[in-house]
Amino acid sequence: MEKDIIFSKTFLDFDKTLFDCEKFEADIFAILQNFSVDWDDFVETYLRSLHTQQKNKYDYNFEEHVDFLREKEYKIPDSVLLDLHALLKNDYLYSDTLDFLKFIKQNTKKLFLLSVGDYAFQREKINNSGIIDYFDELFIIESDKHKFLQDNFSDLSQTLFINDNLQENSLVKEYNNQVNVVTRFNNKKYNEAQVKEMNIPYFKTLREIKNYVEQL
Repeated sequence: MEKDIIFSKTFLDFDKTLFDCEKFEADIFAILQNFSVDWDDFVETYLRSLHTQQKNKYDYNFEEHVDFLREKEYKIPDSVLLDLHALLKNDYLYSDTLDFLKFIKQNTKKLFLLSVGDYAFQREKINNSGIIDYFDELFIIESDKHKFLQDNFSDLSQTLFINDNLQENSLVKEYNNQVNVVTRFNNKKYNEAQVKEMNIPYFKTLREIKNYVEQL
């Protein structure tokens, strides 16, 4: 008899867990290259626009990014913002995202999307991704996922939390030890030694995470 896999709650991250940010960022750069933006300036202003208020708060949007490039004397017309927002209609989900969502939806009582970032920008990305109907609720916050869980959920038993950010994962595990934390390995940000050091299960693909969950 096949074992039932039931979680009371599952929280999924969006960027770099379900959504391929590397591909998305390459397409942003391709548009900005039309105005002679070079890679180093693109990366510098992109990183700067991720955290314009506080270092630990994410608030990226196209408008801020373009403004930072204009400060570097790039002549970028307002019309480019239409082209950038049009990118969000493209499919940037990982190839195994939909299969994983179908699987986890069948194995959890409540499925939540928990993302950090500028609310309007993240909402636009998520809405255009076509996956919103898989979730019981969507949460977009500025930072501190561990505090959000503590402040909003009194019972975190039988909870699964999947995310790529090592610091966030470590804090969730530290402050909410009932939570089964799984790392979606982001090899562009971390090396494998850093991930192993966290002593949290980690996997390179959602397909591998599915296989792991099936064994719990």
